[in-house]
Amino acid sequence: MALPLQAETGIKGAVCIIKADNRLVMVDEILTQRTSLPAGTIDGAETPQETAQREAWEETGLVVTVGKELARTPQAVYFDCQSDSDIIAFSQQDFNGAKSLPIWFAPHYGIETSAAKLIEPSQVDASQYRYPQEWGTVLTAFQAASNQPVQYVANLFDAAPSFHQVELGWLTALKNTIQQLPAGLASLMDVLILTGLELASPWWLLFLLPVVFAQFGRGFGFKLIFTIGVTVLMAMVAQQGVQLPAPHVYMPSLHLSEQVGFSLPNVALALWAAVVVLVWHQLGWGWNRQSALVTVFAVWLGLAQFYSGSAFLIDLLVGAVLGWLCAWHIIRVEKDPKIGFSVTQSKGTWALLVLVSGVMLMLWPTPNFMYLSATLVSLFIASRVLPSEVTMSRGHLLLTVVGLVVGYMLLGQIQSLVSSSNFHSLLVEAFRWPTLVALFTLSAVYKPSKA
Repeated sequence: MALPLQAETGIKGAVCIIKADNRLVMVDEILTQRTSLPAGTIDGAETPQETAQREAWEETGLVVTVGKELARTPQAVYFDCQSDSDIIAFSQQDFNGAKSLPIWFAPHYGIETSAAKLIEPSQVDASQYRYPQEWGTVLTAFQAASNQPVQYVANLFDAAPSFHQVELGWLTALKNTIQQLPAGLASLMDVLILTGLELASPWWLLFLLPVVFAQFGRGFGFKLIFTIGVTVLMAMVAQQGVQLPAPHVYMPSLHLSEQVGFSLPNVALALWAAVVVLVWHQLGWGWNRQSALVTVFAVWLGLAQFYSGSAFLIDLLVGAVLGWLCAWHIIRVEKDPKIGFSVTQSKGTWALLVLVSGVMLMLWPTPNFMYLSATLVSLFIASRVLPSEVTMSRGHLLLTVVGLVVGYMLLGQIQSLVSSSNFHSLLVEAFRWPTLVALFTLSAVYKPSKA
């Protein structure tokens, strides 16, 4: 009995070369943050041809027929792949000269790949290709591949649900209104609105959490973290169940941020709403200057998410309501004397949250659920290790924040060094927040001498 090709030759992977309109179909990877081809590791008894066909579908949503072998490296074989249906691409080019493909229906969209595109190989920066040393092989295979036609479209608004089509019209009108302003004013408005996206970045958590622990103590700090964990978990589960894409998938020119994947409910606004409600309640705010400022920030974040094509208004509304409900229920339960529930003192509650996240990871084995589960495990350990009172001087707090920021940046640099490996990239990212939690715990436990 003949051995499979991979057993005979040591071949471990298969690659699809899809040549259309004399351009190459490539994908942007989420884990490695590099550009690659539809490709993957041969799984079990699969033939390399079956692997190439499967990976093309999972990463680009294209059903292909795998043809002749075009090239080979010591570990991978390159095949000529022809799409079984018309290839649809958007007519507008991005700043690299690429034309986007609609792939929100691809199984691994938002998990492994953030985008697929048609691009002339001469326009590709080889250093940004996942395996730069193999770029010459890609060029050779591309020259030998069969060309096929492409159908170009301006947008796919008609493919959106009717309620999203209305919002796409609003978004287009908003952008046109701003673009019709004088050039300088239009640029200023763009920058002003899009700066609100910083409110959705992880950086603000690196500042917020140490400040909350130092200002309000261990009890409220862990209540806030627990609420964040519940909110993010519920939002992610809802996104997996609903799977409604963001505005930019129907018209890539709308895309002005790095956010990809599904957007109902909007996680950023859900998280922000939960944090604001808890802090608002803790400070006993009414309607005053601080609450007005918080409202402005929330509207700014929502406007930036909508304007950048990252979320529909309905996504933002549902996210805000979800965050508010999560925070409100935890406040209500802790105030009820009949229940006597305390997040900070209940090991079982934390363990249950970790267990639920683990179950969700088994149901949806995606990187985001893995990151969340790993972070919640580290927080559960921290909740047992941190002392009952967490006190920090201003200098100690500043040092802690600087340490977290530096740690976050160093982990990002490590991730870029291992970007050729999906596994190592996943591992580094999975340990990013647990490492930061460990750094904060060590800083909180450490008591600098007063000498």
